Parts: sequence; structure tokens; C-alpha cells
Amino acid sequence: LVANGQRNVWGYNPLAWAAPHSGYASSGGDPVAELRWAVQRLHEAGLEVWLDVVFNHTCEGSLGVGPILSWRGFDNRATYRLRQGADGLVDDDVTGCGNAVNTCSPSVRRLVVETLAGWVRDYGIDGFRFDLAATLVRDDHGPTADHPLLADLAASPALDGVKLIAEPWDLGPDGYCLGRFPEPWREWNDRFRDTARDLGRGVATPASVAAALTATADVFHGRPVTTTVNAVATHDGFTVTDLVSYSDPVDGGHGQRSWNGGLEGPTADTAVSAARARRQRVMIGLTLFAQGVPMLVAGDEIGRSQGGRGDGYTLTSDLWGVPWPDADWDLATWVAEAVRVRKQFSVLRRPEWVGVGDGRIAWYDGDGRPMAEDLWHRTNLTVDPADDDGSGDAGPSGLDGGPVALQGLLSPNPTVGETGPPVLLVVVTGTGRTEVLLADGEWVSVIDAAHRRPELTTTTITRLTMDGPGLVVLTRPAQWVVDRAR
Repeated sequence: LVANGQRNVWGYNPLAWAAPHSGYASSGGDPVAELRWAVQRLHEAGLEVWLDVVFNHTCEGSLGVGPILSWRGFDNRATYRLRQGADGLVDDDVTGCGNAVNTCSPSVRRLVVETLAGWVRDYGIDGFRFDLAATLVRDDHGPTADHPLLADLAASPALDGVKLIAEPWDLGPDGYCLGRFPEPWREWNDRFRDTARDLGRGVATPASVAAALTATADVFHGRPVTTTVNAVATHDGFTVTDLVSYSDPVDGGHGQRSWNGGLEGPTADTAVSAARARRQRVMIGLTLFAQGVPMLVAGDEIGRSQGGRGDGYTLTSDLWGVPWPDADWDLATWVAEAVRVRKQFSVLRRPEWVGVGDGRIAWYDGDGRPMAEDLWHRTNLTVDPADDDGSGDAGPSGLDGGPVALQGLLSPNPTVGETGPPVLLVVVTGTGRTEVLLADGEWVSVIDAAHRRPELTTTTITRLTMDGPGLVVLTRPAQWVVDRAR
């Protein structure tokens, strides 16, 4: 980074795991007292505080290249994963950061557990998200659900009830571990992310959308429905705004499963801008209305952009912060209403798994008929799905062409605490305009991604004209009361 004139604005190269960063304090003088005060105030406001923790590597870099600051000098073999190279021991770098911490070492595991316990005990932290968590559960054969670190964390009284989220992968062999972390772990779900992005660029299949709406049940079934953490964007990669504005990262790197809508970057074209805004609402709406735990990155609800840059850790400060002066308050209002809708309808917050084939969700096509097998896998991709690398090669025509409407009728199950009216979720995949005959009678629109701001209405409808990609939530007219004070 230094050679390229860049700096690591994230600080994702730690060494002192238990030390709060003084630069985050307002005065820079007493980060301990200020963090305690901040956590207390946030708790009083009803907000939990979680830490994103990096135990998978340190700032000491690669053996013989990086600095020797602490553990590399004290006990290199115990601290880091090493393997035999052509000229001796080298780092087994499964993180892509120069080294990988060796959690098979009892002393390292003890340090991890005591560090987490200290954050809970001394600051009141409520939960942790573990960066590249697959590295932390590696033994000599690869990641394993029987790793002693998992047992040590489960046995710690200080961590009882503390929430744990895994980023369930790393760069090493067998490093993709989605669905393999045991209770009580929750997991970032990249399959949901990819489907949400494909929906936003107009190439998702109805089958993939149905799986996303039902919390990827084929992977997580048998565990709590909250196991999946659903997000369309994270601190890594594009923001939601950039997903609809750039087909390629301006700083190079991998494809982001994005599509610019025909023009790259910012544009004054009103039609392109309106379509981009709708696609943002569709992706965020899928995140908020799917089973599981929704996650939004700060700033995505107000249209934050990184200028098409995918490597967020090297951004300059003007691109990294939340741009309040330039906030898209129309988007913020729509997102706030979507959150309220999720809270209002219990079938959008189901306490147990409801899979694609479960009778509590009935699936219909755009003509209001049960979904036919040939429609489930319709795509609007301009390349064969098997060859798609997520580079954004999507457009208004493809292998099968045209939009496909998927309707999911969610009926409440009172025996598990679901109350209130049913909900009809209508999602249009692909691009282009389509007519939708609503399934099972009359409905009233609750929230529609086609509208720049929520439109509160009690008008009864039996059909919709929708542009793809699109998303609408509807409920029964007799059970919908509009609060005009909102």
C-alpha cells in the first residue's frame, strides 16, 4: 500500500487485539473511557454494539518480509500457521494477508477467548463478527466443526449468550464453509448476496429468488432461521449505489455482479437514474423481506457511493464516511418504510424454517397460476449461467429473454406465533415490462420498489404492471389500515 501511495483506512491489520484504537476517540486521549461511555449510551437507546474482529492474521506480514513486532519474535511456530517451502518454513497464508494465526495452539486460543471476554466484560460488547472465520477453525486437514477453538468459546462463561457471526470462508483449501459452523454461530450468506445482486442486474432466476426469500433452507435447514445473515453489500466491495452505477470496478479486481444500466458511473439521464434507483430498492427490499437476519451497511440507505471502487480498505476519507450532506432522503424514507413493513407483518419474520416446497408459501407465476417447472430457471443472462463470472454482462435480452414474475403467498401459522394477515410478495426477475395477474383474489399494495417514496394506499387491485427487476409487497384489503401520520 505504501509503495502505491495508499493507506489502510480500515485498520484490518491488528496486533493488540484487546486495545481500542485511540484514533477513534474524539480527543485521542482516552479511548477506553470514551468507548465505555459510547456503548452505554447506545444501550440506553436500545441498540446493541458488536465488534468486527480480525483474529485470522496480524500486521506482522509474511515471514522474512514483514516486521517483527511481537509474536513473530516471541514464538513464531506457535503463533502462525507455517508450512515447508523450497528453502525452509514459510507462512501458510490462507488469508491473503501475509500470515495466518494458528488457533491449534492452546496459547493462541486462550488469547482469543480472553480477548473476547474482555470486550464483553469491560465494555459491554454484545456480539462479534469474525473476519475470515474459516481460518480460525483450521487444523492440519482443513476447516472443521470440531475445532478446539469452537469448544473453548462455547465453554467460556463470559461469552454465554454473546452473539457470534462467521464470515464462513478464507482463501485456503476447502475454505468455503457456508453452513458448516455449529450452533450458536450465525453466518454471512454469500448465496443470498449473489442472488440479490443478480436480481438487481436483471439476471436472477425465480428459483434462486425463492431460495433467497426462504433463507437458503437447503444449506441451513435444521438450525434457527436466524442462522443466515442476509446482505446485498458489506464493507467489502461495491455499495448498493455502485452496484447499479458501475459494471466494472474502477480500481480493477473481481467482478461485483453489478450492472450500470447502460451508462457507466454518474449520469444526468433521468430514465437511467430512475431505473437505477428502482433496482436499489429491489435489492434492499429483498434483503428486508427475506427470512433470516437482514444486514445493511451504514450509508446504503441514503445512497452512499465509493465512486465505483471495490477495495474499500484503501479509500480516501472523503469516500469512506457516510455522506450526510449528499444523502438520498427519498431512498432513506423508502427503506424506513420497508423496515416498518417487516416489523408489521409476522410472516416476514418467521420464527422457523419455511422452505421452497413448504405449504405455508404458495408460489405462482405472472398469470396467477402455480409456478411451472420451466419457469423456475428462466434467466435474462446474456452469457450462459455456467460461464457467468459476475462481471456485469447483463442486459435487456438473454438466453430466455423477458421478465418473469414470481408470486409468493405467505400465510400465517398461529401455532408458532405468527399472527396477522397474509402477504403476497411479487418479484419480477429480468428486465422489461410485464403484466401480473395477482394470485388468489384482491390485494392492496403495501410497498412497491417502483415508487421513489412509499405511496400509502387502500386501493384494491387484482393486477399490476411491473418493470423488471421489480418487487411489491401486498396484503388483504380488509386487514390493511393506513396510518396517515407516517
